[in-house]
Amino acid sequence: MIHRRLRPYINRQFLISARTTLRCILRNLLSLIMSNSAVEPHESAPDTPTFDPSHPSLPISYPIKTLHELESRSYFDSFHYPFNKASVPIRSLGSSSSLPSRRRLLVCHDMAGGYTDDKWVQGGTNADAYAIWHWHLIDVFVYFSHSLVTLPPPCWTNTAHRHGVKVLGTFITEWDEGRAVCNEMLATKESAQMYAERLAELAAALGFDGWLMNIEVNLDLGQIENLKEFVKHLTLIMHSSVPGSLVIWYDSVTISGELEYQNKLDEYNKPFFDICDGIFVNYTWEEDYPRLSANVAGDRKFDVYMGIDVFGRNTYGGGQWNANVALDVLRKEDISAAVFAPGWVYETKQPPDFQTAQNRWWGLVEKSWGILRNYSGTLPFYTNFDQGHGYHISIDGHTVSDAAWCNISCQGLQPFLGFADVTPNASIQAFVDFKEASYSGGGNITFKGSLERQTYFQKRIFLGQFAVGESPIRMLYSVKSDSNSSLGVAFEFTSISNERTSVLIASPEMNQLSSKFDKVLMTRELKGLSPEWVVHEGTITMNGYVLTGMHAVCYRSEPTFNVPRLKSRSHGPDGTASSSTDYFSVLGHVTVKSSADNSDFPVSTSWLVNGEYIKWTSDSEGSRTLSLKLLWNLKDGHNYVFLNYKVYVEKLSDQTERVPMPEYLGIAQVNCFYVSDLKIPSAISRVKFIIQVCRDDGTNQKLGDSPYYELHVENSSPDHSASGCRVSLLEPAPAAFEAPTPGFAGASHDHEIATLLTHPLNYDPPRVPCSYGLYLHSPSHSHHPPYPPLFASPHPNPALSFLCFIPLLILILLLHFSPFQLCLSSSLAKPGLSVLFRLEIMLLKAAASSLSISNVNGDHLGSLFPSSSPFNSSASLSLILPFSPGKNGSALVLCASKSGNDRPLTGVLFEPFEEVKKDMSLVPDVPQVSLARRNFSDECEAAINEQINVEYNVSYVYHAMFAYFDRDNVALKGLAKFFRESSEEERHHAEKLMEYQNKRGGRVKLQSIVMPLTEFDHDEKGDALYAMELALSLEKLTNEKLLNLHKAASKNNDVQLADFVESEFLGEQVEAIKRMSEYVAQLRRVGKGHGVWHFDQALLHDEAAHGAAA
Repeated sequence: MIHRRLRPYINRQFLISARTTLRCILRNLLSLIMSNSAVEPHESAPDTPTFDPSHPSLPISYPIKTLHELESRSYFDSFHYPFNKASVPIRSLGSSSSLPSRRRLLVCHDMAGGYTDDKWVQGGTNADAYAIWHWHLIDVFVYFSHSLVTLPPPCWTNTAHRHGVKVLGTFITEWDEGRAVCNEMLATKESAQMYAERLAELAAALGFDGWLMNIEVNLDLGQIENLKEFVKHLTLIMHSSVPGSLVIWYDSVTISGELEYQNKLDEYNKPFFDICDGIFVNYTWEEDYPRLSANVAGDRKFDVYMGIDVFGRNTYGGGQWNANVALDVLRKEDISAAVFAPGWVYETKQPPDFQTAQNRWWGLVEKSWGILRNYSGTLPFYTNFDQGHGYHISIDGHTVSDAAWCNISCQGLQPFLGFADVTPNASIQAFVDFKEASYSGGGNITFKGSLERQTYFQKRIFLGQFAVGESPIRMLYSVKSDSNSSLGVAFEFTSISNERTSVLIASPEMNQLSSKFDKVLMTRELKGLSPEWVVHEGTITMNGYVLTGMHAVCYRSEPTFNVPRLKSRSHGPDGTASSSTDYFSVLGHVTVKSSADNSDFPVSTSWLVNGEYIKWTSDSEGSRTLSLKLLWNLKDGHNYVFLNYKVYVEKLSDQTERVPMPEYLGIAQVNCFYVSDLKIPSAISRVKFIIQVCRDDGTNQKLGDSPYYELHVENSSPDHSASGCRVSLLEPAPAAFEAPTPGFAGASHDHEIATLLTHPLNYDPPRVPCSYGLYLHSPSHSHHPPYPPLFASPHPNPALSFLCFIPLLILILLLHFSPFQLCLSSSLAKPGLSVLFRLEIMLLKAAASSLSISNVNGDHLGSLFPSSSPFNSSASLSLILPFSPGKNGSALVLCASKSGNDRPLTGVLFEPFEEVKKDMSLVPDVPQVSLARRNFSDECEAAINEQINVEYNVSYVYHAMFAYFDRDNVALKGLAKFFRESSEEERHHAEKLMEYQNKRGGRVKLQSIVMPLTEFDHDEKGDALYAMELALSLEKLTNEKLLNLHKAASKNNDVQLADFVESEFLGEQVEAIKRMSEYVAQLRRVGKGHGVWHFDQALLHDEAAHGAAA
């Protein structure tokens, strides 16, 4: 029967249509299978050859391995780039950002080749991971590997900056591959400058402080000049873009192009030393080489860093446990040191354990070097003694995770426990403890031992320079102890006249120590979340003083009867369980802050929290796995100083009345976090991600007041209330869909065949995986339940769309046999709102000859195509439909007929989704949202803000040049006028960009402006040429940034922005570079003498020069 009915329609035309459909399905299926079969980076090996930086995965740090990657700036397109930005600015080094004028200690990290546990930006799972915590001995930290461009993981930059230590990346060329790199990089002066600018851009963008340059290959003599240009230009650009930055040359290739390690500073490597900030001397030097190097360096002897290889490979003194022998020699000659590979202690597993061996080795360094750096800066001061690894994580006395972890970014300010003076026979042992439950983070300082009653023990924990100010200061610390063990903190203040005052803040039982300190403050006790912890608080006014030191004070009072004692659960330095002790106390954290500091947090509604790269997977038991990137920003654009963000998740069920305790996911140092493979049980209907903000004084926002992001994951069933004959393409299940912004979830772009796509006009929703079901309803049984689905895909994997073949053929046949209706079901109806929909339907060759639109009441709205133009080929229909939902919802009926009449035969029902009812408004009604914004991407908005910052920075440098040349002892009025007008021109460009940003509906976000150079005199070139060369470099850099802005516009199809950049900036920039180049050439000809005055006079009276800079 069916065969006879079908036979008249299975002709050549039908077969061609079927073949075309099948080919399209197979082509899409193959591409989907290929894309889905690509191996994602595994957690233990994300940097394998299959690693794709653009693919969402757990964020990692990784190096740049080729010149092409460096030149193309592909790193900035990486998914991992935003996570790798350092978030901690370097702690103040005093009155300037320069290194102190004394011998210094540089430490070069070379631990197992680099990028081990520290590559996991959000933290790893190795509680015994390598770390450094003796920052009070270090001035410069270099992250080293044997890749071409070694980018320091942000965890090292964050913790080093927190301790006032500069961080450098490494640029290295080795072996034949390195020689090929140098041949390309040093081909021309322009190529050398370009690669130098790429390196400077990376350092500025990622927040570290410079580069170690290691050219360990032989070069042709003709390449040396370009190599010098590379180093000089890099140094110049780094100083301009990152104040206080360093470029250090490694003692490798000589001025003659030969790879010969000099092991000292001499005439063969000094030309490189002269154009950068220092030299790292190879480590096979002899005893008199430090003295000879200091003589060659002259007044720059502290910029000479004599190498010491801790592994002892032909290094002076033998390295290892005798590394202090070389330090003694360098201390005698008063010259700087460069310690290479202190990870030797960790890699060789020195006994008895890493903590003990590390403290012992650095204790020898401390004793030999004799210099301790004080922490300095402004209040607040906060530390939780965390070393960046451990076996648990606590927040405000409550343990939120008992899993092993490591994340060096979480290091608090490390205590000065005087490891060089530790003796096993001391009455009280003080050590950083990871096994005892912490108050905050994963560490604390434990004090345990023997102490006579009514006696005290004092231990230094910090040295510093923190200005107090006029307002009273609040001092807080947390303690956990036995009932008879008390712990206080003594603060040392120093006045301008060098008068010292010691202030003890402690609990009342320590009042008997009042004669031992200048002042004793009895604290107010604040109970923490845990009954074991007590937070002590005291307030004092110390106007005109500087906080210079802190000591922990242990005191044992008379025993208190009938009070239960807290059992010691700590572990000693040897890792063994301790027995009961006479004295036991744990110091959890210390905070010192001004009482004038605002402790309020932005309310949760002031944040914009979003999710990107949302990916769902399901298992056979109905459980789901979720991965996504969370992002959050303040709506007002203010840049508050936050220490970190703690991320939690609540898994909620409709059947659960009690909200479960949020699950701790991790900690973020930047305003984004990647959630990977989060398990969602089948009973869970929604998940709520909470972003807990932590201030720089260690205060955490209450979870109930924190910003959050919510996803619905409950399963939905099809709506069968409507009657009639229809094939229903069911709405995406909310479990697989989220639309946090106004709009509609559309079908995935992979479902291209016989698929209905709906979304508002001019709104491009994020492409998220969706699930669909295709059902057939009987025309004669309006109340009959739907037949089993012809195609149902609860799994969002697009590869299953191959099964669309069956319903497609059925649809083709139905078009020939009888009326039918297609229904895209949904549940939102918002009265009085006009919404524009775009309907895209793939029409096959066997389609009807006419198509018209009616509403559900049968009112004819018009034909889509004239009946005289039958569909004789496959076509894609794109139609704009005005649609105003009523109170009870509305629908549009798509009428198809082979005979060309307008009788309603086919229906498509549109109703927006219930989940986005509150976000349906197409016109923003929130005051903070622009009304003018249209087709303006976030990337373009951010790029414009970056260019504004570039223009202001360049203007600032030009203004500094104007001030210099306008001095009475310089008096080059032409150059002063030129640079003043150049500064005004750059500022005008910034204002023009700000006006354009506002015109497009963006938000101007002004960033910090770096402090420029104030002295432009140069021994070799003179001040005029040096300043003009710097100006030319800045113009080229500005041009490069403008091209990046144009690239962002092109990438986002923003024709208006591209035209604005081309018409307003690029042409003018080329002219400016040409004019600057001519000035540089002229100044090189006239030299440093009388010719400079003539040039200045010509510039003063040359009106054509006034608009040269752009």
